[in-house]
Amino acid sequence: MEVKEIMTPNPITVTSDTTVGKIREIFSRMRIWSIYVTNNGKLEGIFTKSDLRNRMYGKSLNTPVSAVMSRDVKWVKSDTDVEAAAEYLSRFHINGLAIVKDGTLCGILTRYDIKTRYYRQSHSQAIEGEGIKIGVPIDNGMADGKKGEELPESPGIDITGKKEMIQIRNIYQKKLDSDYSEIVRVINSLNHEFDIAVNKKNDAQELKENIQKHMEERDRAFTNLQNLLNKEEKYETGMLDKTLRGMKAKGRAIIKQKLKDVDIDTLQYGSVEQYKRLYPHYGAEIFKNITEVNVKEQEIRKAQEVYNHAVSSYNSQTEITEKNMGYADGAFAKYEKDYKNGDDEIKDCRYYGSTLYKLERKKTKLLLNLNTLNHDISGLKNTMVVIKRKFSAIANAPLEEMKY
Repeated sequence: MEVKEIMTPNPITVTSDTTVGKIREIFSRMRIWSIYVTNNGKLEGIFTKSDLRNRMYGKSLNTPVSAVMSRDVKWVKSDTDVEAAAEYLSRFHINGLAIVKDGTLCGILTRYDIKTRYYRQSHSQAIEGEGIKIGVPIDNGMADGKKGEELPESPGIDITGKKEMIQIRNIYQKKLDSDYSEIVRVINSLNHEFDIAVNKKNDAQELKENIQKHMEERDRAFTNLQNLLNKEEKYETGMLDKTLRGMKAKGRAIIKQKLKDVDIDTLQYGSVEQYKRLYPHYGAEIFKNITEVNVKEQEIRKAQEVYNHAVSSYNSQTEITEKNMGYADGAFAKYEKDYKNGDDEIKDCRYYGSTLYKLERKKTKLLLNLNTLNHDISGLKNTMVVIKRKFSAIANAPLEEMKY
């Protein structure tokens, strides 16, 4: 179909010496948004409502339009195909084209003309005889420059496929919004779980340091005991012969190997008292240190039990955190998959490839497609990278339980 079949013929024009004030009156009376400037039918320029707002600052309304008009006029020949003209309108983001025949302005073609006349003529034969009345699509204010705010699903027969496209978009938009909410929830949970893991590791390391201090105190007690025994000249015959021969004890005290050939296996209260009487100076000190060693050993064992429990709790927390990091990766993958599937289905819609879609305003096209402007996926992915890096740092220095 050629543009001359659906254009508006004999558009309103003015000459180059017409004042801007006169043109403003024409805009108001005729309810149009632009006017062509001609000289004996030849195009010289165009003046629009936008020019009236933007180019008249500090100028009088008596200014001739030739001083403020735009000379870059978009036009096509009258035998141009409508599809080509629609592509031209979409590419240059303009609302109308001048139609020229033999160098003379003969008409004007607007987006509204294509939406109504081209739409009606191109589809009337396809449904002729079915008793269906073809209505005119909603203009959304394109003809007079108004901004449409919504894209409601219009009632009636969906000839263009626009309703189908809106439905598909809405289905996948809900999926994406749900996917995004789940990603936000998982990332927040991961941040919390990582903090718990760090705190548990710090607690375990603090317990380990306390155990090390207990061990140092025990070692000092052993050293003191050895020094006392080395000073006692008769400790081998005295201690072994008179205190340990055939005696049984309730407890067990293990002396380090550095005590050479001294091996105190068992002690009894009576033996201790006997040794004290035989060796009054050294006996009390020796058994005082042995008691201190036993106390420290018990403290160490209890501290190790607490430490091992802390290590087990930390290891369990790291397993939970690692598992949820895998779940977060899956949530990101689901979001990307749903977006791709939705985008593919929208682009497969009949309306997406139609001339009418090409003529839609940019805002309308945004509403017809998936909206991810409020989804900070990139920021959440960066957060995920930081969590993984921090987690790797603590996971590379694992904690192991102590043997009693």
